[in-house]
Amino acid sequence: THQRKLIDCAPLLAEFAGQVAGLGEKFAVLLVQLPPKLAFDEKVASAFFRQVRKVFAVPLALEPRHASWFTSEIDAWLAERRIARVAADPARVPEAAIVGGWDGLAYYRWHGAPRVYFSDYDQAALRHLGDKLRRHLSRGVPSWCIFDNTASGAALGNALALAASLGVESIMGKSAAITLYGIKNCDTMKKARAWLDAKGVAYDFHDYKIAGIDRPTLET
Repeated sequence: THQRKLIDCAPLLAEFAGQVAGLGEKFAVLLVQLPPKLAFDEKVASAFFRQVRKVFAVPLALEPRHASWFTSEIDAWLAERRIARVAADPARVPEAAIVGGWDGLAYYRWHGAPRVYFSDYDQAALRHLGDKLRRHLSRGVPSWCIFDNTASGAALGNALALAASLGVESIMGKSAAITLYGIKNCDTMKKARAWLDAKGVAYDFHDYKIAGIDRPTLET
């Protein structure tokens, strides 16, 4: 996407398919994020997505960022090819804030606002997002939400708060107990643990470096 600009990507797609093959049934959706300056080119995009479909059978979510992708005509073009357009925050254009394209998948990608990758979302924002997801789920639409505000460690807390509001734990048949897996000295782990501690969220920490990890746990 960012280096080849969607051109002549067949070898890279085949390589990526091999890298993710171990995910098995957990590989449930493929996100394609485009660089901010990549404008819509029907010939290039058509060829690329034909190549993608030859390799991957999972639903596709596209996160374009150039304004040329956000028109009713392009939405119809994406829908015809069963490609869902991501709803992103912050939105580069107003249309980018809502899902578009194929309506058989809803995919939200929140990067942190106003400071991208850093800002923590407040409860009002998470409630608003939760309402949107509930509407999709009530219609039986598979729905995904990814928090990308990881630089400050806020992503984990936002995801947990949203999941709790949607009742994800009970749906999955799991308790609300949290086990955090990582390496103690990792900066991301430090931020995540600091966030959980500040919010008073109880959790167990599994340090790979000390306790290791067994294959059955990795495969669950």
